[in-house]
Amino acid sequence: MRADLAWTLGPALIQPYSTPHPYQFPDSAFPVLAGIAPAANASAPQRLMFWTDGATFRAEGYPAPGSFPVSVDPPSPVLGSGPNGSYDGNGNWLLAAFRLGGAASAELVGFAHTENHVWRCPGGGHGEWNSGAVLRSADDGRSWSREGLAISDPQPCNATFGGAGFSSVVPARGRLGSGFLGFGGCGAFWSGDARGSAGSWMRWNGSAFSEPGVNGSTAQRCLPGVPGNVCCPIVHFNTYLRAHVVVYTKWGQGSTLFIAAATDEEGLAWGPSVVLLDVGPGSSVAYGQIIGAENSTHAGRNATLVYALAPPTSGQPRDFVARSIVFE
Repeated sequence: MRADLAWTLGPALIQPYSTPHPYQFPDSAFPVLAGIAPAANASAPQRLMFWTDGATFRAEGYPAPGSFPVSVDPPSPVLGSGPNGSYDGNGNWLLAAFRLGGAASAELVGFAHTENHVWRCPGGGHGEWNSGAVLRSADDGRSWSREGLAISDPQPCNATFGGAGFSSVVPARGRLGSGFLGFGGCGAFWSGDARGSAGSWMRWNGSAFSEPGVNGSTAQRCLPGVPGNVCCPIVHFNTYLRAHVVVYTKWGQGSTLFIAAATDEEGLAWGPSVVLLDVGPGSSVAYGQIIGAENSTHAGRNATLVYALAPPTSGQPRDFVARSIVFE
């Protein structure tokens, strides 16, 4: 497995938002996958994209390489908040989506970052309790049902910021077999279930996946090579490098994107991180993600780097920036 990385970045191109609603985007990892309709053009196959800031929109089309679908279908969000006070009562951020049953199947499984801002004890202050959840769609992502929690910590009485959950999810590889591997903070989560079902997820305990995903140990145990102050790690498997690659920021270093490659097939041990992009003082960058020609969990030598940039120049809350990345 490769731990060294070299690349060339293309020019920064501001992408149009897929809807006139004033949502921040990107506000997390977001899913891109091949559409199930026959491609109208071999050089521009149909792609499906979901983007979110608590409420998730669905877009599809035949975008040019390096750009994204802008045809929203349906025009309203396909996924929103659950009941007030529930684990997703303040939003679902759809991070990843996968087809179940083959490339022509409209059945999808989705994995989401979820938030609850409601607290049992009275008192001042704002809180955010995070978790990770499983969702299902039978109609190619036009509607979603809430299956339940994959990752969750017990919510305390008083308002605070905390909880556990996903930042990104990829198919499991190597000794992990089938199923899915999730990343959040400096740790990891794994489901050996081919459908990624709620209740099947386990947490990394420092050497193995032995803690339950729901109400398991809350002690932070970092993957080898991953710094403890990592924020929002977004992972893909790179077929050219034959390794998982992660892009992330660090708490307190909001102007810099870092990149690293895994040193094992599973994506559980990581080489040194290096600076991928620094936008300089007075600016901030977030949710860096590398997207391949077909989807957002696999890429090759030629791919697309996307990220959120502030202050914006587009009249939106953030600029949605895309640029080519070529690995050497």
